[in-house]
Amino acid sequence: MTPLLFRRILVVGTLLLASIVAPTTALADGPLDDGLRFHLSGVLKSSATGMSTRGGPGGSFGGPTSPAVSNRIGISTGRVGGWTTLGFSRSGVHLDGNNTTARTIDIGLGTRYLFREPGKAKPAPYIYGQGVLKRAAADTDSADLNRAVQDFGRYSLSLGAGGEVAISKGLSLSAEVGLSHDVVNYDEGGRFMAIRTAVESGFAANVYF
Repeated sequence: MTPLLFRRILVVGTLLLASIVAPTTALADGPLDDGLRFHLSGVLKSSATGMSTRGGPGGSFGGPTSPAVSNRIGISTGRVGGWTTLGFSRSGVHLDGNNTTARTIDIGLGTRYLFREPGKAKPAPYIYGQGVLKRAAADTDSADLNRAVQDFGRYSLSLGAGGEVAISKGLSLSAEVGLSHDVVNYDEGGRFMAIRTAVESGFAANVYF
C-alpha cells in the first residue's frame, strides 16, 4: 500500500468515524434539506496495485493507476441519490505522413444511500455502487487496427463507502474508499480477457441546485 493511498484511507476512515459519533440531530442549511435536488460532482480518484488475471495473448492488466477525474450528474432526495457519469477523450498523432486518432467514451450509472442527511460540521456516512461501460475507437491508416480497437470491450464495477459533509446549502465535500473491479474483453481472433480488482479512494466536490 502506497503512503498516498494510506493517507486517503485514513482520511475517509476518520470521516466515517466522525459520522458515527457525531450528534444525529439535523442541522439547518444542509444540501438536502429541501427534498429533491439536482447535483453535479467532480470526483478525483486513484487506486492501489490490484490483483489481476488474464487469459489469452497479451500483457498484464494490473498495477497502480494515476489519479483520474470524473463527473457525476444526478438527483438526490432525502437519503437516496443516483447519477450518471459521462466521459469523452480524443487524441491524435501525425507522424511521418500517417495520421492516428483515438477516441474513448465512458458511460455509467451509480447510486448511493445516506445513513442520514449531511449538515454543516456533521458528516453523513453512505454506501455507493457504480458501473461504467468504456468503449474505444481509432482512425488510423490500418483498417485491421481500427477493427481491433473497436473489438475491445471494457467495463468496471465499484462498491464502497464514504462520508459527506455540508459546506453550505449548495455545496458539500465527500471522501470515498472502496473496491473497483475492471474487466477487458476481446473476442476477435482468439479470446482475451483481463480482470483487475483494486482498492480505490478519492474525494469529491458536490454542487446542489
